[in-house]
Amino acid sequence: MLAAGTTDARGRFQVEREDDAELLLRVEADDVAAQERVVTGDRPEQVELFMLGRPGMPFYYRRNVQVPFEPVEGAFSAGGGGINGSSNSHDWSLTGRPDAL
Repeated sequence: MLAAGTTDARGRFQVEREDDAELLLRVEADDVAAQERVVTGDRPEQVELFMLGRPGMPFYYRRNVQVPFEPVEGAFSAGGGGINGSSNSHDWSLTGRPDAL
């Protein structure tokens, strides 16, 4: 299935599906690095979040979302998941500068 289109004012794009087969989503825009993700239609209410950044930016993953970021000199960041690496509502993160903590 191929679907192309534009987003609304809030950046949303909706794909209407007839089945729950795997679908490759590719999101791209001018001056940012494209991202791809395979999704299934078994949960039609599922929202897929894409965060785009300039090509070559460093990134980390928050669950299955690639999050680009601008490095900040002298700052640090740490994060963790739930028990035994499970992804649940107990995910945490800490960001700051050593002189400010």
